[in-house]
Amino acid sequence: MDDVIDLPRLLCAFFAGAFLCLSGSFTQVSLRNPLAAPSTLGIDGLGVLGVLICFFLGIPSFYLLLFLCGSIGLVFFTKNKTRAYKVYYGVNTNRIILIGLSFNLLVGAIFSLLQFLMMAFNLDFPSSIWFGNFKFIHSEALLVLVLLFFLAFSFIYKNAEKLEVFSFGDQFAQNLNIDSEQIKKMILCIACVLNIAVILYCGVFSFLGLLLPHLLRLIPCISKSFKLEVLLGPIIGGAFLMLIDSLCYLFPVYGAEIPAGMIFSVLGAIALLVLLLKQNITIND
Repeated sequence: MDDVIDLPRLLCAFFAGAFLCLSGSFTQVSLRNPLAAPSTLGIDGLGVLGVLICFFLGIPSFYLLLFLCGSIGLVFFTKNKTRAYKVYYGVNTNRIILIGLSFNLLVGAIFSLLQFLMMAFNLDFPSSIWFGNFKFIHSEALLVLVLLFFLAFSFIYKNAEKLEVFSFGDQFAQNLNIDSEQIKKMILCIACVLNIAVILYCGVFSFLGLLLPHLLRLIPCISKSFKLEVLLGPIIGGAFLMLIDSLCYLFPVYGAEIPAGMIFSVLGAIALLVLLLKQNITIND
């Protein structure tokens, strides 16, 4: 194994970490719940279903990403409120999290069953997607991630002050003539698209979007400003995932590289348990 990691892999790890960190911050502030994250809202499950569709139908990931972007946009921006829209805005957030976790478990069960059947018939199956890694990154993935990074940060830079005000609550934002509903829709759409893009091209990094924002808030200046959290946080999160992936690459275990996503599935599950105990959150309304 070479001791030098190729640049595309490093860049993809950085962008993936940045996207997951930003997705976690956006979902938590929009739903006003510290447990909200792509891994707890069912977005991970949706991304894995997308990977399976691409695999079995031979659809390029980019086209599926465009379709999912359009579908997510219809859910949140259609004039006639869809059932999915009403679920997100009319149901207690703790119940949304329970539904999301249940959906992820269902997708995981389907994934395991398909994996067993494909292995029984000696057929190929994208098993490695369940634990994210950057071993098979290609130029298309890097180009898409770069484009999404540019678009997401353009939105953040343009709306940094509005996001700061929105973080103090819907009523506070409305008092300053800021459309909090529109901001909420936009950042939830961005969170969904960024997270699904990471899964389609790099795999699942369970609970990383939950873990990173809470780690960031341990930094005093970031904990006091949501604007700094979404401007500096993704850079820190990207560097963090890039470091972990580099360590996984440089220090294999008996010649086998541990997927970075596997490490975060353990750390994130522990973080979720700690948050549940700390916040004393129950399933009651």
